[in-house]
Amino acid sequence: LLSERVSLCRMEAKSVEPGAEEAGKLEPSGVQAAPDAKETKGVGEEGKTAKPAASWASVEVTDPMKKSEGLGYTGTYTVYKVSSTANDGGKTVQVLRRYSDFLWLRKELEAGFPGCLVPPIPEKSVLGRFHGEFVNQRMRGLEKFLRRVVEHAKLKDDPLVEIFLRRPDDNFNEMKAKSKTYTAASKAKSTFSLISGFGSAMLTPFVAAKVQREETEDDAACEEIVNYSANLHKILSNLHTSSTELMKKDKDSSKAWFQFGESLVAFGQCEMDNKGTLGETLAKIGKCCDRMSVSGTQDVDKSIINLVEPLKEYIFVVEALQQMMTNRRKALETHEDALGVFQKRKQALESIRGKEKQGSTAVKAAEEAESEAKAQVEKTKKKLEDITKSVFSEVVRFKQEKNNDFKRILEKFVVMQVEQAKLKHEVWSSLLTQINTIE
Repeated sequence: LLSERVSLCRMEAKSVEPGAEEAGKLEPSGVQAAPDAKETKGVGEEGKTAKPAASWASVEVTDPMKKSEGLGYTGTYTVYKVSSTANDGGKTVQVLRRYSDFLWLRKELEAGFPGCLVPPIPEKSVLGRFHGEFVNQRMRGLEKFLRRVVEHAKLKDDPLVEIFLRRPDDNFNEMKAKSKTYTAASKAKSTFSLISGFGSAMLTPFVAAKVQREETEDDAACEEIVNYSANLHKILSNLHTSSTELMKKDKDSSKAWFQFGESLVAFGQCEMDNKGTLGETLAKIGKCCDRMSVSGTQDVDKSIINLVEPLKEYIFVVEALQQMMTNRRKALETHEDALGVFQKRKQALESIRGKEKQGSTAVKAAEEAESEAKAQVEKTKKKLEDITKSVFSEVVRFKQEKNNDFKRILEKFVVMQVEQAKLKHEVWSSLLTQINTIE
């Protein structure tokens, strides 16, 4: 079933018009309008959309700097220089952003695009967050996050992305605060709507129960995705653990090579006064050991960047995929809740019609309640359908990107192994002639 859905998505992707991918998006988080001006849109609903932002030619995260919270505060944090260039020929804009700003952007995109796989960011850490190695790893992860966002067909045009990349610090913090206010207000408004919309059902003798609809082919395909992501997460976690252990062993090996080389050099110096070339040979072998130590340390650094970090990142990507599937499940549960409310209101209407005259106040109220519940069923059904369609499209994109990414990861890993083998052969084979000269 999943293969069938994937094939269908591929065919639709080839025929879709530019800009038609916007289905499956929630309205941006209130940057363009006040909380009382409009509600958060359901997925795929019609409504005003913000003017698409320019596509991005490049984004970079560089120059981490440690800063203090300000006068009267004892806390410190790291800021990063974020450089972005638009495809419209505009100039490169540089802004300063801290980790919490990246986290804010991701949360807003995740809330606004429930049917999309929103790229992950590096995990939050309290210990060692100012150490050079940790800061550099986080910087690379944050840049990868932004690159994935600006390369995503839907996410790149969200107004919040342009705000994050282009607005000066003061203006950005102001817009960020407005977005947070809007998000909180929208949640409160949604809660109120839930109470007012279903309140009449709760005041009747009938209790709205969730209706579990018959499983569809889309449901079965989504279950396959859930199982696939769980298995992939387990495999990648094991791979990351194994690669980390390998790097640790290689690091220990580099240290051992250095110590071994030092001892050989000392041994060679001890033998220099004796006749023969043993001392000279020992010194040369010791230098070769030192070369192996330096090379091993460099290889560990390369392996961390080209293997360990990408594996860890993909664990987070799979977790983002799992979150997308959770969003789809929640949309299904919301739809089933709406079906339950509609069923109870329909029963209530039939009961009232048996007791009251047609056209009475009670009958009209019950008919209106049933009509509202029916409209809610259609609304939640449309949202579920749009999220499901978006999910299948995202899975296609995820698998294509995963294949391309792992092709690069594996190629770099194998090339590095070949280079290591060539270096070892070159270093040690050159000593055979020297050893034969020992008298």
